[in-house]
Amino acid sequence: MEFKKEAKVGLVVRPIIELKDFQKISLNRGETKTIQFTIDNQKLSFYNNALEFVSEPGDFDLMIGPSSADIRLRDSFELSK
Repeated sequence: MEFKKEAKVGLVVRPIIELKDFQKISLNRGETKTIQFTIDNQKLSFYNNALEFVSEPGDFDLMIGPSSADIRLRDSFELSK
């Protein structure tokens, strides 16, 4: 899967990558588990220049892996108002 390369611009300067959910799991060799995350409007909200807790519609990249240097699953989604 290929991601868009153009800049994603909002009203407030934000970090390029943010951790939005975390679960530590242990797997034995060959074992699989289904893990469920919910990334909702609340988790995508931030404080704007007026100190209001808001979210902005747009495209977001989802990255899953054991570390930010070892991403094993990528997807994208859109937050709409």
